[in-house]
Parts: sequence; structure tokens; C-alpha cells
Amino acid sequence: MKLPCVYILTNKSHSEFTVGASEDLAREVFRLKKTAHKAHSAKEALTKLVWYQTGSSLKSVTAEAKRIDSEALETKLTLIRKLNPQWRDLYQNII
Repeated sequence: MKLPCVYILTNKSHSEFTVGASEDLAREVFRLKKTAHKAHSAKEALTKLVWYQTGSSLKSVTAEAKRIDSEALETKLTLIRKLNPQWRDLYQNII
């Protein structure tokens, strides 16, 4: 997906989250999945795309990523539950 996007990734146990922004979400998630073996354990590998939103520019999605990242965990969980209540890996939706 070659659109500016803000996204949330998690690990298999949904115990850790990261918020990011990218101009090419499919390429970014692919790169993270490919390098996941370098994580100390599978639990730490944040490779499951559980939420994303497109934006108009990299600047706007970067600002949104910073805003979401500063929010409480419950805010992130609410975003995920609204878009992806089954917590599926959305990577296949974007390639």
C-alpha cells in the first residue's frame, strides 16, 4: 500500500504495541516480518499489523502516530477493536 499510513503493530500475545508511520506500509511490514528473527524471542517480535489508517501526507501520519503513541493503552486498544475486533493480521489486506 503506497499511501501514507499510521499503523499499530503487536506481537503474537498482544502484550506489546508499537505505533508508526510509513509511506509504504506493505514494504515496512514486510521488512519487519523478515527481520523478526532478530528479536530476542517471538514474544518481542512486533510483526502483527492490527490497525492502520491512511493519511494525506507523511507529515500528517507522522503527527498522528505521535499523538496515538502518547495516548493511554486503552485508546490504542479501542482503535484496534473498532477496525479489527478479531485481532487478525491485516498484512494480507494491504499487499
